[in-house]
Amino acid sequence: MTPAANPLKGRWKIVWMEMWDQDFVDEEVSGHVTLGDKARGDFQFGYVCGSFAWSTTNDRVDALWEGNDEMDPAHGDIHCEIKEGALYGIIGFFNGDRSAFRAVRDNK
Repeated sequence: MTPAANPLKGRWKIVWMEMWDQDFVDEEVSGHVTLGDKARGDFQFGYVCGSFAWSTTNDRVDALWEGNDEMDPAHGDIHCEIKEGALYGIIGFFNGDRSAFRAVRDNK
């Protein structure tokens, strides 16, 4: 028997962030959260990018990320889950900003 595909897996386009407008979110590339193979994930919005190891608990991702913010080292946490077909979550910087986000499946 083959296990069911994880509905969180894939690339999600960020379409709204609480702290930043969409022009900033899509500044360098289309803002996204990607939950990929082998429990690896990454995201980018504006000049911020990070990578993380992920797994699901109760259909929810809770992970710590490392990356950079305008080429300066940065790290924080990311939490997300699917609600009504969209990915909702929070990306936070340790000792810094936290922003809620909403993303839709990116079929590119």
